Amino acid sequence: MDQGVIRTFKAYYRRQLVQHIITNSNHAYSADDVVVTALDAVCWIDFA
Repeated sequence: MDQGVIRTFKAYYRRQLVQHIITNSNHAYSADDVVVTALDAVCWIDFA
């Protein structure tokens, strides 16, 4: 059961990360311009 929870959490977190990158890539000139803050990560963890 724990493996399913971890797998689901990772999938949700990665989906949020990719969505964040796509959303913010319009304003970025390079990969370094896309910033993930600690607050973003904590919010994604909370929603997962």
